[in-house]
Amino acid sequence: VLKLLRDGAMRIQKQLGWIGLFVWLGCVSTVWSGQYGDPSGFSLTYPDNWLKLTSQEKATLEKKVTPEVKKWLTAYKVDLSKVAVVLIRDGKEDYLESVNVVVIDKQMAINESTLKQAIKEYARIGVKTDQVKGRIDTLHGRSVAITDYPLTIPSAKTTVQQRQIMIPGGGKTFFITCTALPKTFAQHEPTFKQIIASFKAPEPKPENDQAYEIGILSGLVAVIVVAAIMLARRFMKRSSASSV
Repeated sequence: VLKLLRDGAMRIQKQLGWIGLFVWLGCVSTVWSGQYGDPSGFSLTYPDNWLKLTSQEKATLEKKVTPEVKKWLTAYKVDLSKVAVVLIRDGKEDYLESVNVVVIDKQMAINESTLKQAIKEYARIGVKTDQVKGRIDTLHGRSVAITDYPLTIPSAKTTVQQRQIMIPGGGKTFFITCTALPKTFAQHEPTFKQIIASFKAPEPKPENDQAYEIGILSGLVAVIVVAAIMLARRFMKRSSASSV
C-alpha cells in the first residue's frame, strides 16, 4: 500500500508539479463524501468534516447572526436567503473557515471590463481596491473571474481573507466565496480549491448585453454574509461571558 501511494505521489508530482501533489495528498487524507445539489442547477462536493447550511435553512442562518452583525448586514441590505449554501469547517476554534455560494438570476459576461467593475464594487464594502488581486481564468472550459482580497469587519475589529469566483452558467451567475483568517488561508487553500474544482453548473447561454452592475453588487455584498456568520460564534462567546 505504501509503495502504491509513493508511486502515485511521484506520478502526480511529475504531471502537476508540487502544488498538484499537495492537493492530491490532502485528498488522500480527507474523506470527500459530502454532496450538494442546488435547485438552481449547480452541484459540488465537500469534506465530511464540514457542515452544510442551505437557503431552505434560512432560520438557522439567521439564528447564528448576532444583533451586532445583523445591524451591519441590514446596513448593506444583505438577504441571507440569497445564499444558496454555506459550507463550514466543523471545529472548536473561535473562527471557522467557510465556503458559500450565491446565485444571481442574471448571467454576467466574464471579461476584463466585468473584473474592473467588480474591483470597484469592493470599495462599497470597505475593501481597499489596491489590495484586490483579480484575474480571468478558466474552470471546466468556461471563463471565470477570480478575486483575492482582505475584508475588515469593523463591528468585530477582525480582518478575513477571501477568494471569490464568479461563474456564468444557465443564464445565471454563481458566486463562490472562500473565507478564512489571513494566517490560516494558505493552510485551507487546498480544500477551497478542491471544492471549487468539484463545482458543476449548466453551460453558459450566449452572451448578451445584460447590465452586469446589478449582478455584481448583489454577489459582492453577499461576501459579508459568511464572514458575519462565522464571527457569530465569537460574539456569542463574548455575550455569554459578559452575562455570567
